[in-house]
Amino acid sequence: MDPRSPLSHPPTHNHALNGPRTTAVLRPNTVRSIASQQFDLVESNRISLSEGRDRKARSRDKSDADLVLSWIDISLNYMNILKLLSDGKYFKNGHQSEILIELFCYNYFILHHVLPSLSIGEEDKQMVMLLNQMAEQFEGISDYRDQLHSAVRMCDEILDPKILSPTVLKSTTLKSTPSEYYPADDDDEEEQQDNDHVASITINDLSQLSRSRLLLLDMRSFDDFVRSSFPPGFILSTVNVSPKFVEVSSKFGEILDRMKTANMDSFRRLAGLRTYSYVIYYSENSKVGELEHKIDSLLRDYLQGYFTQILWLDGGWSSLEESKQKVPPTSPYSRPAVLPPPAQEAASSSTRPPIPRGMGVATSQTYPTVGPSTDFPLIRIFNYGSTCYINSMLQCLYCASYFRNLFMNENKFMQILRSEKDSLSLSLHHLFVDFFRAGSYYIVKPARFVRLCSILKPDFNIPYEQQDTSQFLYFIMDKLHSELKIEDTPQNRETFRTGDQETDPFAMYSTRKEYKKWHDSLMKTEGVSPINGLFQIQQETCLTCGRCGYKSFNYDYSSMMHLNLNGREYHLNDLIMKNLTVEELSDRLGNAWKCPSCEKMEKRLLSMENRCRDKVELEPATDSDSSTTRKRSSFFKLRRGDRNKSTRSLDIEHEYPEYRTTLNLDRLDMRERQEYERISTLLSQPNVSYRSTAFIKLPKVLIVYLAKFDLYQKKLNNINLKFPKTLKFKLYRNGEEVSYGYQLSSWIDHLGSSVTSGHYTSVVSRYGKWFYCDDENLSAINYESVNEIGDPNAYLLFYSLKG
Repeated sequence: MDPRSPLSHPPTHNHALNGPRTTAVLRPNTVRSIASQQFDLVESNRISLSEGRDRKARSRDKSDADLVLSWIDISLNYMNILKLLSDGKYFKNGHQSEILIELFCYNYFILHHVLPSLSIGEEDKQMVMLLNQMAEQFEGISDYRDQLHSAVRMCDEILDPKILSPTVLKSTTLKSTPSEYYPADDDDEEEQQDNDHVASITINDLSQLSRSRLLLLDMRSFDDFVRSSFPPGFILSTVNVSPKFVEVSSKFGEILDRMKTANMDSFRRLAGLRTYSYVIYYSENSKVGELEHKIDSLLRDYLQGYFTQILWLDGGWSSLEESKQKVPPTSPYSRPAVLPPPAQEAASSSTRPPIPRGMGVATSQTYPTVGPSTDFPLIRIFNYGSTCYINSMLQCLYCASYFRNLFMNENKFMQILRSEKDSLSLSLHHLFVDFFRAGSYYIVKPARFVRLCSILKPDFNIPYEQQDTSQFLYFIMDKLHSELKIEDTPQNRETFRTGDQETDPFAMYSTRKEYKKWHDSLMKTEGVSPINGLFQIQQETCLTCGRCGYKSFNYDYSSMMHLNLNGREYHLNDLIMKNLTVEELSDRLGNAWKCPSCEKMEKRLLSMENRCRDKVELEPATDSDSSTTRKRSSFFKLRRGDRNKSTRSLDIEHEYPEYRTTLNLDRLDMRERQEYERISTLLSQPNVSYRSTAFIKLPKVLIVYLAKFDLYQKKLNNINLKFPKTLKFKLYRNGEEVSYGYQLSSWIDHLGSSVTSGHYTSVVSRYGKWFYCDDENLSAINYESVNEIGDPNAYLLFYSLKG
């Protein structure tokens, strides 16, 4: 993407431009937070643009000239966007105030921070002046003059801390020495000297700080971070920063750039570093060393002029680890989770991706009380960086009662578990038990499960890279199946026989010989497992010849119902029927099927014609005909230049008599004559066949995959598909009708432009209500009064079999 494009450097919007949200005038703290985030983003983009231009330019002046043009283009595009949205009354009466402030602040920092730092030529100065005039005119529009004036003040405070308002200076006291923050006892003098003027805080003092105002920087390896069990209350306030990033960076902005490519979710939290009151860092070291001095220096340079206090955790990680022994053991969980905010506050929150269109956030008063004693509690799951696709899948699998009951009860799968070493089945069991115990009060940290998945699936680079959640589900199914599969033996058939075709793992769903052959091969190569019964779909494909009526049956299985979208579908039922519609195969369409029966008849027809062929010699040619023939013959001679006369010639030197053949059908007897007429009449018809698909077995958990990504993994837009809460299927199996009824239990949303980027969330059903699950954040939404749901971000739908 062209770095000059505004789309390549967008402000950190956490909501869709076309969302229905309306916000009131923003509070000063909110404006300051937005301005800080935009400044961080501009700084990050400035570094990346400068590095790219420096590599290409031969001189400093040439590099600055290119950068000036790039930033002028970006600023001009932002002004055009602001004007376009303003003319469309997008911001009128306080609508979408956050987007207004984000766009304006981003452009303000370009004009007052980035461009002034560059050498601008005379030709470009006029353009920069024009951009400033456009920004001032926009700032003077009466509908949002007050909001933009507030944004300008916040931006100026960020750019020049000396102009901070008197009220802010009065309410804030900066301390210059560590002892002014936390006075040292006499016994600690030696340790204070070791700390070498690095401000520190003890674990006891840390526990007294408000969690919403502090950020912990964990400078250990990610493996140690994942395996660690944090004291309640600290896990959500912690961001892991690789010590290698600190060692190779000369500015904190470089750490941000590296975090942006390695861990997008952690980058988003670090990008808002200036909005915290306290930034506290620690490592494996119990005393301050070279690593601690460097991160302290980088942070102080980055936060210069802000009121964020930078502190080292006295004792390092060991002090935090020891503190958890003072509280009841709740290793998989963090702190008691806060109930969802009221509707107005939740709507204006910029820390959560947008709730899908049409959803209303419930107030905390309507949120159900859920404790560990509840049979099926809601869960909050910690995000390790880029693990939202794992969290959303876990939410839906836990919501599927058949799957949950299998792995909650250890006795159901332990008797067929092949090995306990690196067992995903056991890991899921322990994780689901953690979910049950935590209820909705605690945030579960699935460290063991994430760690095991990273070992079993190294190409996913968990948790550093975003992945397709459907591919992660395929990995889960395949691994569980291989761990729990049983062989097709007479003993196992007797042991696991249920007498019910729908639950018997070895049951057959068709009496056709083709199905039996396919089924026997499948049992031999794949075996069976409880995963088959939970997710496996079996379907029959029938090819029917339009000429002879021959039918060919083929069978296949899948774990999801794949439905292709083109953006014009409106109802899930219609989409399913579309994928089951009879398809024409013909020479006309270029996809003709070679019917085995017709090929056999063609061979039979050719055999009879060869028996009936008579050769008839043509009359001798005239002189003129002979001359023409000789010329034609000489034209087709193989010429290779001057050849040796002893070389064998391929030229046609003689004229042979010419023949033609005729069919003498009198050589066929009466039965053969009738057969010939029948076959020749049939084969003279157009070669048209028909392909039809039908389900012969459906699973207990039906997963519908909505294929909305193209070959380049780009997402289809403007999807208006609606899906019902209930689905009904009628299957015809061996001449009998079999009915399946399903209830929608959950679905996964994808927010973003491509399958491996963006953000994954889920919507689950509990207690007759619906809840939006975004990692550790839960919000009640209103879908109780509708029978069909329209969510343009829906990606995977989970339906559970009724009864």
